[in-house]
Amino acid sequence: MAGPSHAHGPLRRAAWVVVAAAFTASAACSDLFDNTAFTPCAGDADCPPGEQCNIQLGGLCEPEPAGLPPRAVLGFVVDDPVVGEEVELLACDPEVSAATTELSVLRSDLFQTLSVSYEETVEATSGVCPSGYEPRRDDPSVCSSQFPADVGLSQPSRLGRLTITTSATLTLDPGGDTMASNVEVVWPRSFGSPDELPFTLAVTDTRDDNDPDEFARPPIRSVVHRDTPGATPSKLDLLVTSRKRCHRRLTGTVRPFMGANATDEYRVELLYDEPVAATNSVLPAGTSGVCVGDDDCGPGEACNASSGLCGIDLGGVVAGATVAEGQQSFAAYVYSHCEEDAQPSSLSLQSRYGPLGGSPSGPTMYADFTQPLEIGSIGDPLPKTDPLPDDLCLPPWPVPSAVAFELIAPPVTVIEGATPDTTWTCCTIGDCFPGEGPYEDQAPGDPPDRCGGFSTMTLTSDLMEDQFGLDEATWMADGCLPLSPREDGTIGRHTVTVTALDGESPPPSDASYCVDGACQALLSASLNAPRTYALSIEQPVGALSRSESFEISLGGTEPPQTSFELRPRTILQGQVTCASNLNECQTAGATVVAERLRVAGEDTASVLRPYVYSQTSRADGTFLLPVNPGVYVLTTLPPAGQVGGPADLTIIDAREGSPEVTVSATGTPFVSVNRGTQLLVGHTVRLRLNKFGSGARVLPYDLGSWRSQPDWPKDAEGAPLFDLNLPDTCYSGSQRGCVIRQVNAGIRPLATSRAEFTVRSRGSSDCP
Repeated sequence: MAGPSHAHGPLRRAAWVVVAAAFTASAACSDLFDNTAFTPCAGDADCPPGEQCNIQLGGLCEPEPAGLPPRAVLGFVVDDPVVGEEVELLACDPEVSAATTELSVLRSDLFQTLSVSYEETVEATSGVCPSGYEPRRDDPSVCSSQFPADVGLSQPSRLGRLTITTSATLTLDPGGDTMASNVEVVWPRSFGSPDELPFTLAVTDTRDDNDPDEFARPPIRSVVHRDTPGATPSKLDLLVTSRKRCHRRLTGTVRPFMGANATDEYRVELLYDEPVAATNSVLPAGTSGVCVGDDDCGPGEACNASSGLCGIDLGGVVAGATVAEGQQSFAAYVYSHCEEDAQPSSLSLQSRYGPLGGSPSGPTMYADFTQPLEIGSIGDPLPKTDPLPDDLCLPPWPVPSAVAFELIAPPVTVIEGATPDTTWTCCTIGDCFPGEGPYEDQAPGDPPDRCGGFSTMTLTSDLMEDQFGLDEATWMADGCLPLSPREDGTIGRHTVTVTALDGESPPPSDASYCVDGACQALLSASLNAPRTYALSIEQPVGALSRSESFEISLGGTEPPQTSFELRPRTILQGQVTCASNLNECQTAGATVVAERLRVAGEDTASVLRPYVYSQTSRADGTFLLPVNPGVYVLTTLPPAGQVGGPADLTIIDAREGSPEVTVSATGTPFVSVNRGTQLLVGHTVRLRLNKFGSGARVLPYDLGSWRSQPDWPKDAEGAPLFDLNLPDTCYSGSQRGCVIRQVNAGIRPLATSRAEFTVRSRGSSDCP
């Protein structure tokens, strides 16, 4: 049995790690109380009047919250990694029960069992079915059989996180037991409005394609509708049917233009160029909506113009991928999602193709084409083989040459003392702002000559047709598919990754690398026009040098600029404080978090990672947080084991030229931060989990407290700006909201069936 997880298995755990690491590497939940100022307890009866026993956080008494938390702006994830189950909830969901001061959920109310089966059908000839197939009872002209498969489910996050996914394996019983012809998957129920109901189901046939009677089958995707909220059954049976005549084998050739010798292996990806919205791709059958355009269809659906019904949206989805073998010929398999009684007369596809593994010997190119399809039958070879109308050609590409350049990253002065012995000049904030011990008693040490290391370094050249001097007539006469410019006019891209080496062994001559700032990249000049590579250097969190972009122009034998210096990051400096009505508050070890916002007029292509920064405060609450210049949303989370709730969220303008930025005598930009750093009383939330395992974890999300802040920026109509729930508000990732909405700085398993965490008290406790 499988349960939901984050994208592609390993990414699920990575998503948790990224969020936790973005806040702090050492903090646990922000609501752990371990001070002797609190009374030990085993239950609420052990606590003084007006206090409650916080068992989950160590068995200590704490002030009892007044009423329910701000449910209207609260969401949370309940995750049980032991059994692989995860569910996202809004505190106002009907499945979340509310008592006087406590919320509770029952596991059986949150999950649904999906029973997935997979069959393949083929037309009977003269009433005879192929070996291994049986006539359908309802239609003897159709033969069917069930087969093993890999099953994948995906659904957009309700909380604006990464897409939730899971996978399972359907293995048939060799004895033919029909009870083993399906696989059961535990999946979150539907919550909220009907727009949230559909999810995507992908089934991949796993028969051995080495069998001469079989062939590689690509995934069959469907969009699945469920019943209305509150009426969803505990179990849903899903049958995915693949029609054998709808599998296509597309064959073609990848080669250099004009038949030049080719030595590389090539990777070919075929993508659907337009929605293949067959009505049979919607489950259960008969739930396809009537449509005129895509706007009439639900999430994950598109309008099938010929039928006027909704089906699954496959625009931009990879239809098939393969590696060119032998003389660069290839065969890729796609599924056309044909209808019950008809199938498309053509299939529009995009292609991405180029040397395997990002080889510097050539770029990735783009082409579009329409592939005619003929209806197959049992008497035809299956799958139907359709040759591409022309070849995937690579334009003339010069042999790359080694371009040498220097990366300069000078140390940054963080604290300017009266003497060199009191001046701190470093490469990382950890070296310049040590977290342990009295700061005044520590010697800064000698600054390094240069700073080394980087997170990633890439050089990218977007290719245009005029760079090759290609004649379209000659290109077509050579049997090449037309190149397909994207919206920005590019017909391909060449990307080179530079690796940081330690210098202990001689670097290879055929690689792109950096050793102590001395770099070499294998780049190709243009035959017809100057070629420019965008040099992108991303620095890790904590580095005092900023991430930067440069250009290397190859118009002659040597680029005009071969030395690139990284400027210092902007340092956010301030002190964590406590609200006047917050008793027992400690500011040492608080976590200051800043996340970059998208702002109008900004060149998004030049905005480099990282997008989320964090730093813990020193014993006196002071902090220094180096960030790339930009506009940020900032907050502070309480230290682990201490009283208090998160600070308000605030906007910090750390762009160059901002009136908030001051530049020191040594050229280091600073911003004095006195907003978003005051820990507030907050609201301690009690959430009881019924029938969950002891390893379950709860991760709370703030979904709108900022709307209640009087200082939150508003537009001309008075509506709050910067909705942190939208995927285009922050740079932290596509298809999800801002990471800073996470309330706690870490995740820990429940010690009991009750989770307790502290959230901001802004927002209504009444549900809409």
